[in-house]
Amino acid sequence: MTLTIRDFTEQDIERLNNVGFNGKSFSEDRKVLEFEDETGATATMYIDDWKIDQLGEDYIRDNATLEHSEVLEHHVVTLSQANFYNDLIRFPAKEIEVEYVRTKEGERTQIYKCEKTGKYYLRMLCNEPFARWMSATNRGELDVANIRANITFVHNGQKETVTYNDYNGNAAYSDTFNKDF
Repeated sequence: MTLTIRDFTEQDIERLNNVGFNGKSFSEDRKVLEFEDETGATATMYIDDWKIDQLGEDYIRDNATLEHSEVLEHHVVTLSQANFYNDLIRFPAKEIEVEYVRTKEGERTQIYKCEKTGKYYLRMLCNEPFARWMSATNRGELDVANIRANITFVHNGQKETVTYNDYNGNAAYSDTFNKDF
């Protein structure tokens, strides 16, 4: 697959304006990515400059997929970031031992504390075998972002590992979710 990265043109901005976007504002700090596969099918993607810098052109080209959409009647491109975030070289495996503190009242959110560092973590449970881990304040309120992939939480000999998928981001999914945690 070939990839061309370019700046927005006035035609791109006008096209965005015509479908209800503020094209000028939308184009700030973004680039246009044009893909073409071996069959000659093409698709366009708009992406933030920082995301291009983070992933790199080779990664984007190698992890993009072109598919024909019957609904849209043209090709669309998707870009999986799973290989990037689950890469053990970029994000080495790490274990964090935690102790259970409490469950938030009226929620399925557990609060844990790492005795070694004093950091708090939230383990937010979903109906399916899925748990999102987040950093928290000492009162159990959400602090900052999700926990990165390849972190394994350990509690009383039980382990649960955070991985990344494109649909929900970083979490413990059915293959790493531990119902006994």
